[in-house]
Amino acid sequence: MSRNATGSTVGWTLKSRHAHMSPVDRDQLSIRFDGLLARLRLGGGAEAFNRLFESYTASDRHYHDIRHITASLAELDGVRSHCEHCDAVELAIWFHDCVYDADRLDNEEKSADIAREALSKLGASGELIDRVCGLILATRHVGPPATQDERVIVDIDLSPLGAAPSVFDANGESIRREYRHLDDAAYGVGRGEILQRFLDRSRIYATDTFASRYERQARANLARSIGGNGKSRA
Repeated sequence: MSRNATGSTVGWTLKSRHAHMSPVDRDQLSIRFDGLLARLRLGGGAEAFNRLFESYTASDRHYHDIRHITASLAELDGVRSHCEHCDAVELAIWFHDCVYDADRLDNEEKSADIAREALSKLGASGELIDRVCGLILATRHVGPPATQDERVIVDIDLSPLGAAPSVFDANGESIRREYRHLDDAAYGVGRGEILQRFLDRSRIYATDTFASRYERQARANLARSIGGNGKSRA
């Protein structure tokens, strides 16, 4: 969910309830990534994995980090039967925040460009690449998801909104750190506008599964964070 809180060239500058997760096991993630590529009959992915991991563990990542990817993969594992092309969804999760710059509004587009380049080098078909890039772009949250797989990945990306209040608040603090270049007033207004847009929806989650799990708590978290004054307190 990497929209700018107020409203680079393509490169490896490489979110769900992850505020209190245990340290991430790099080796286990590498094994998982290799297994995904093997299922898709793609070439060796050591370089791609290393660059992704390094980017998601960079010092400027506080929320959009490797814990977010790990938590998103765990969410996916619980709804794999809901996907039409589950491995494409998993690839999109790996890449969807690989570019994250809090000063930009095109992080998803740049992330899709990175995915296209990396998957092409791995020997992926044009069809798979286009599908993965489309799923990444769906995480911009600018319109209703158009396919079942888009609905799944969008709901996974929004699952942190339905976290327990203490975790939601801790995640908000992590996001604030990523926008530390903004003063409190500008950040509060920008984040409040984003949260209000989600709260104004008739339903935050596109799938019944995620709505039943997170809708009520997400609405409570958003309303409390906005505080009724149009500004976010997080």
